Amino acid sequence: HTTEVRLEAGPVTGGRIAAIEAAFHETYEREYTYRLDAPVELVGIHLVAAVEVGKLAVTERAPPPDGGGGEGGAGAEPARKGRREVDYALEGVHVAAIYDGGRLEPGMGFAGPAVVEDPFSTVVVHPGDRVSVDGYRNLHVAVAARHPAAGREPPAAAPASSGDRTVGNES
Repeated sequence: HTTEVRLEAGPVTGGRIAAIEAAFHETYEREYTYRLDAPVELVGIHLVAAVEVGKLAVTERAPPPDGGGGEGGAGAEPARKGRREVDYALEGVHVAAIYDGGRLEPGMGFAGPAVVEDPFSTVVVHPGDRVSVDGYRNLHVAVAARHPAAGREPPAAAPASSGDRTVGNES
């Protein structure tokens, strides 16, 4: 059987080991209703630690001198993993470019249909929408206007031309 014994902060000395063993026997007897007459073995340690790291400074990265590309995927080619069919609920099935979000850099841009995958999120870019990557590696999705018969239409409060959505990326 095992049981947990809370250790207070401080160095582990010979005296503390004896106190830890005594605390183990008391806890064991309380949990299992008898005292264990056997050597005590430490089988695991669960450590909780906290440290003050101060305020993190986030710095904006400049796009490459050539501007990093633009729409159509030319600037984002280094991040493209491939292509596959994606079923957009209202726009139907389209062959979409698949991008590795971790490889997208400031200044890169591309047009949908596309999917951006990274370990923490997936961003689905609908056909006609445009994506640009800012200096903090956030994805800005410019949502194309939709004809009501073609699927998504802009919300009533939004202008009929286009909208802009920003998706944060932790880097």
